[in-house]
Amino acid sequence: MNFNIRFAHWSEKLLGGDRQWRPPLGVNVQAMRVNDIVVPGFSVESFFETGLTLKQASPFGHTEVLGYTNGCVGYLPRAEDYPEGGWGVNELYSLPDMFCQSYGLPVAPLEDAEQRVVERAQAVMEKLKA
Repeated sequence: MNFNIRFAHWSEKLLGGDRQWRPPLGVNVQAMRVNDIVVPGFSVESFFETGLTLKQASPFGHTEVLGYTNGCVGYLPRAEDYPEGGWGVNELYSLPDMFCQSYGLPVAPLEDAEQRVVERAQAVMEKLKA
């Protein structure tokens, strides 16, 4: 799908108030354990560093972090990857920073979204360790 068609589709959804379009970014966080191995996963496209953060905080000997699990609701930038002052209209709706449109989201996730996903994944791993 080319850029113009994707942007037009996103614009129609935004302006039309599509009832099927749910702006909140609900992220599935889950994990499975086999002995001292844990595999946490979440339904987003995340940075490599997000996985490293989880590995370092893991109570397990071996941790392999997966993205795109049980679907993919969107892109999950880290707080430090946001432009200073956030994405302005001129940046958010122009290339190359159109990630929210690529996933059909009305706006970028909040700056603490990655931290919240990491904290939830840590809680799931702690529960599996108990």
